[in-house]
Amino acid sequence: MNSRKNIFTIMGGAVMVLALIGCSSPTPTPTQAPTLDIQETLDAVKTQAAGTVVANLTMNAPEPTKTDMPLPTKTAQPTLKATNTLLPWWTKTPTQPSGSCTITESSPKFNDVFAANASFDGKWVIKNTGDGKWLANEIDIRYASGTKMNTSPDVIDLQSDIDEEGTYTVIVDMQAPASAGTYATTWVLNKGGQVICSMPLTIVVQ
Repeated sequence: MNSRKNIFTIMGGAVMVLALIGCSSPTPTPTQAPTLDIQETLDAVKTQAAGTVVANLTMNAPEPTKTDMPLPTKTAQPTLKATNTLLPWWTKTPTQPSGSCTITESSPKFNDVFAANASFDGKWVIKNTGDGKWLANEIDIRYASGTKMNTSPDVIDLQSDIDEEGTYTVIVDMQAPASAGTYATTWVLNKGGQVICSMPLTIVVQ
């Protein structure tokens, strides 16, 4: 009787132990922490730091300076130069005098010496070498330039017609200036406002 009771007691204890074991949570087996790759971690930190620096530089970078575009330069237009040149068929050919001359003789000679206020004759022998007769009513003898040493009028009439190759002697009454020096004067044969013969004269006064 006692043996049976002991068996039941042992079995009851075993049941209680199993019940307690079933209700108790098993202690978890500690899991090994994952091993960290140090080089990968350093590379990630460097990459992040570099990104931060670039971002800061971008944010703090000065704004680009605005450059004014140069205005286009205006090209100067060429200036048209006025000209008096006419087309060839409009060019007026100067009218040649109908007569010209050659001086075959003159006096005084070039740079002849005279005393102050001395009287003398200006003399020229001229030859008609033109292409027509010199008509007395168309031609006169005139003072043109230089020192006026003549005592006769400034205009003298041609006394006769002069044929081609003919000669004519022009005489003008003159007086040397009062002061020492070299003096020149010029007389001309004039026809209708054109000079057909020029007669120069130069003297020295001492």
